[in-house]
Amino acid sequence: MMSRHGGGMRRVIGLAATLGAVVILGCMDRSMTGPTLIGTADSLQVSSGNNQSGVVSTALSTPLTVQVRTATGAAVAGTSVAFSVTSGGGSVSPAVVATDAMGRAQASWTLGANTGLQTLTATAGAKVITLTATGMASGGTGGTTSGGLPAAQVVLNAGNGQSGAIGQPLGANVVVKVLDSLGGPVPGATVTFAQGAGNGTGGSASPTSIKSDAAGLATTQWTLGSKVGQQTLTATVAGLTAVTVQATGTMSASGAAIVDNGNNQVAGSGAVLPTFLRVLVVDQAGNPALGARVSWAVATGGGAISKSSGTTNTAGLDSAKWTLGPSIGTQTVTATVSGVGSVTYTAAATTVSGTPSTLRIISGEGQAGQSAQTLSLPLVVEVRDAGGNVLSGVTVGFTQAATNADALTSPSPAVTGVDGRASVTWRLGSNTGTTAQTDSVTASLTGFPAIAGVVFHSSVRPAFRIRLVNIVDTLQTDTTGATLRDTLVVQVFDPVTNLGVQGVSIGWATQASSAVDGFAINSVDTTDNTGLAKNRWVLRGIDGAAIPSSSVAKRMVATVAGIGQVEFKAHVYPGALRTITTNVSSSAAITAGNAVTWCATGKDVTGNVVDSVTLTFAGSGGGATVSSSVLSTYNAATCLSSTITTAGSWGFTVSGTAQVRPYAQTSAVTAVASGTVVVSPAGAAVMTKTAGDAQTGARSSILPTPLKVLVKDSFGNIVPGQAVAFAVVGGGGLLSAGAAPAATATVTTGADGSASVTLILGGTAGTNTVVATAGGGTVIFTATGTP
Repeated sequence: MMSRHGGGMRRVIGLAATLGAVVILGCMDRSMTGPTLIGTADSLQVSSGNNQSGVVSTALSTPLTVQVRTATGAAVAGTSVAFSVTSGGGSVSPAVVATDAMGRAQASWTLGANTGLQTLTATAGAKVITLTATGMASGGTGGTTSGGLPAAQVVLNAGNGQSGAIGQPLGANVVVKVLDSLGGPVPGATVTFAQGAGNGTGGSASPTSIKSDAAGLATTQWTLGSKVGQQTLTATVAGLTAVTVQATGTMSASGAAIVDNGNNQVAGSGAVLPTFLRVLVVDQAGNPALGARVSWAVATGGGAISKSSGTTNTAGLDSAKWTLGPSIGTQTVTATVSGVGSVTYTAAATTVSGTPSTLRIISGEGQAGQSAQTLSLPLVVEVRDAGGNVLSGVTVGFTQAATNADALTSPSPAVTGVDGRASVTWRLGSNTGTTAQTDSVTASLTGFPAIAGVVFHSSVRPAFRIRLVNIVDTLQTDTTGATLRDTLVVQVFDPVTNLGVQGVSIGWATQASSAVDGFAINSVDTTDNTGLAKNRWVLRGIDGAAIPSSSVAKRMVATVAGIGQVEFKAHVYPGALRTITTNVSSSAAITAGNAVTWCATGKDVTGNVVDSVTLTFAGSGGGATVSSSVLSTYNAATCLSSTITTAGSWGFTVSGTAQVRPYAQTSAVTAVASGTVVVSPAGAAVMTKTAGDAQTGARSSILPTPLKVLVKDSFGNIVPGQAVAFAVVGGGGLLSAGAAPAATATVTTGADGSASVTLILGGTAGTNTVVATAGGGTVIFTATGTP
């Protein structure tokens, strides 16, 4: 000890002769390491918890601990240390901590959602230090690099862009690499491989899930699916963007094309075969091939095929329609699959009493009919060969003219019978004009373009129409529950003659239900000898209840099947203002500084909302007032939002005045509603000392005046029921607040916002210090103890 302390030690030894060595050593030890209750934060250091790694959005395993010391190295107790997250998100709890007797402050750090470096600062007085942590991805992202960084991306390493036979493993394995944010490999990350949705069937990856090795690599063997063409495989690490591997599936020469349907049919020359030609394409294992390209071609006979190429579906099938050529005998078609080979389809073309030579009209030409109606007589044609013999089994097609494309023949096409004749019905096209139009349809022989077609014609009268009659303005206005005074009148007429059509049935219906739009007295009516039909509209439900008013017009529709409809409209207004409803009740309550929304709605006697009511809002409480006037609208409460800062009971009144309204009231009408809102103080924000500070008394004595504080919110409202924490931080005194004296006491403010305690001075003469804390406010009391 002599060598360490030198002259200072010699002075201690000299003093030991009087005070004793034990006392001297105790005093020396106390001056070097003992804590102080009040001191200056000259030093702020990290004790533990810095540079940790943890899963994002979770709390770190080790709390953060910092220590505050004076310039001489003594611990400083009772000093506030503020912790604050500065990057990465997350939170710290508690945000402010008072140092303990050893000058230490501790908090728990919950990381933010971002991976990588996150930072936090600790502040005591003017001293600030920064602590760091590394956020790692959670779930299945797997391991981290040797530097502690988590997986950040997955990249292709090998095996992309290959080609191979469908249903077979690719020649090279697929390899991906897992990297951290700095590009370093990440071992131990779980990588999942999955087939693309469009790969067809039978594909696989082996293994489907694997952990990356020490180099960050994950390898799988990819067996292609049944699709010919591009296929995909995804490699995914949970929480990261997946990487997609592509490959091209090809048909192997060991695959096969097989005749599935349509072979060996028999039909007349030039006929369309009834059964599709269908080919099945399989791979070397006999599984259906998806997307294989099939080329179709007529080999012999001079016929036609419906398409030159196609691709197989998921069942490995492709099909085409075959029209035989004019030659008699065997005809053939080939279906060729690239890389596999071809198959041949055979059909026998026959003739029935010769080949068609002529087509003529038998009956049905020159008829007249109504728009979109079926003619009374069928259209009949006859087919004969060059020798004049009638031919059966010949297909006759019917094509509408462009001007009547909406017309229809049935059946279509038609086939000649044993008499050589084909017959169809003809539904004419629609005529929306005011004069007759001419429709036409051409009959022709399918497969024999050299034989001229024949044309049928028909005169088409316009469709009957429906129109409003004797109504100048179809938009009527009345109050809810009334029966409209004007009769609804429509007429069905012939636009050619402009005369009414008798005996037509008309249906009447509102757009919505009777409870919403009312109802017609007659739901169905029939036109009289002048084509007229009349009705009345009741603005009530069938149950007799008035329908709701609306600024949107109600609709009544008169409909004639197959002809059309017309629409009547009516505006429905509410009745006279009778009551006002409000959202404010005697139980409504808010906290000072928040907005209270005063809402009111004017209603008539049946509860319909009355618009255009001038609503005057007025509220008062605690010596403050708010007021406003607003014009109400249809079907919505009218509201005023006001921020109330004065605590107390606020009375609320709404008066509404509705002016003269058509069909509802002849003079202004007023209604009133009221309510109460209780405004409570906001949280404690300001605390002031009101008594007991700077007293003097004999040490260990009870001060005569209690230490008293007043707590208010940020708007100056007193805050009752607020807990105030008193604590002796200097002088060693005790606090009395109705319980046994102690160094701390918690007192709740009374109705006047005040809280108080009695201080018993410490046993040593000098300054006694008490700190009072409530909400965001702190005050310090001092007292002097005399010997």
